Amino acid sequence: MRQLLTAIFIFIFSLFINAQQQSLEDIRNVRLFIKEHMGHTVKECKKDTLGYIALPKPYSVPSLSGAFQQDMYYWDTYFLTSSLF
Repeated sequence: MRQLLTAIFIFIFSLFINAQQQSLEDIRNVRLFIKEHMGHTVKECKKDTLGYIALPKPYSVPSLSGAFQQDMYYWDTYFLTSSLF
């Protein structure tokens, strides 16, 4: 019985260690992705146009592709900036 419990413990512990290592790798990958792509999300609009209002400073956009790739949303910029600090 003791050997069975030991084997179960070792099995569960090895799964836990593997999950932790996978999680650390995932965290590293996400951080690397953010570091590599963050600069591409910063846009500028220095001149008023039909669809955009000029802003004095650069801003972050929520998407690199699609319909909203140039649009500035206050909540996106706020949460993005606060999460980086």
